[in-house]
Amino acid sequence: AGSPDWNSLRVKWGLDIFESFYTQPRTVDEAKQQGYRLIGPDKCGASKTYNGLAYVKGDDPTVTLLFDINGYIAGIQTAIRLSDEQRTGFPPKSLRPPFVLDGKDNNRYVLTVYFTDPSKICTEGRSKEQFEEEGTGENLWIQTGSSPSEVMKVAKNQDEISAPWVEGKCFTTMGHHYWYNTTADMDCDELLPVFLLYNGGRLNGFGFVSLADMESKYYEHPEYGIFKIFMKEVPKCLQSKGRISTTHDRLAVQLKGGLSVDSLSVEMDTGGLRNRESETVLGAPLLNIIYTQLNGALKMLQQVSGLKHMDQSVIHHPLKGLTQAARERNRPIVGRIRRILTGFGIGTTEASLQDGGMSLVVQMLLKSLRRVCRQDSGRCLRN
Repeated sequence: AGSPDWNSLRVKWGLDIFESFYTQPRTVDEAKQQGYRLIGPDKCGASKTYNGLAYVKGDDPTVTLLFDINGYIAGIQTAIRLSDEQRTGFPPKSLRPPFVLDGKDNNRYVLTVYFTDPSKICTEGRSKEQFEEEGTGENLWIQTGSSPSEVMKVAKNQDEISAPWVEGKCFTTMGHHYWYNTTADMDCDELLPVFLLYNGGRLNGFGFVSLADMESKYYEHPEYGIFKIFMKEVPKCLQSKGRISTTHDRLAVQLKGGLSVDSLSVEMDTGGLRNRESETVLGAPLLNIIYTQLNGALKMLQQVSGLKHMDQSVIHHPLKGLTQAARERNRPIVGRIRRILTGFGIGTTEASLQDGGMSLVVQMLLKSLRRVCRQDSGRCLRN
């Protein structure tokens, strides 16, 4: 048999690869070894609100993994603490369900997505052979009601998806977005808090959306202006929502020419670069990593700003305010970025993007590259 379609499970997209793309364990044994703990009933099927055995790492329920009766990955939840709901008003009553009250003393709302048939998770589960053949799962089921029997199965092939799913836009390093029944004049309290991601015509990721400012290392916080690169028609109501919290969950990985990031993350062979939790992030050649990261950043900036050219002088902006010694230490890295920009054919223009947004992106890139230098014994500073 060939490799499974869904051969990984990673959470969070980000420009800073060292604080993104968190690998999730796909068996109970792996979860326990990595410090995850059971937070629900210890008997599969004992919960009335979901199927599976629920595990989290630390005290953050933003990413809650569900395993079947045999200990294989079966789904994932995102949870919002009751205290956060009382603080932000999210989720609203119109989204309860799919958010369902759960936990000890009903202290959190959970939103559940399954990777395997939810009716079998706690009855037969998957065998070792099935897990090796299917990987993370066989399909996607979104729980839409208060019990695990109320689910919506998602089309695994992009050409099979239909209304009320609405086609969004494709964004590099993420995928082709689809949103549920969205319109420009909709009420955001009716927005299904799950979106889909397709790559090469196949479902390979999805995301959770919380229309409130939530704190977790797993969350991304897109501003209103960013949504136009994910949606063809952005709901106007999003403009008044302020800071929004989302996660991207990656199921599949495709490698072409050494490196391909088409949705949430990349999984390479062992070794290579690692994030702050010492998890392998990328094992591709260094230049491929930098090229991919810069390419995603530049495309995002171009789509948001509407400009076709970037001003290389913006690269100097993060160096302002540094001591002379710090400036000299960083200058080789900045030069590296400038040479890469030149390779993209991006020349100096009169347009200036020395604003907070561009500066932030460049600083994030510099932050990643400094870490690369530390781990790579300075190879990134060579011509």
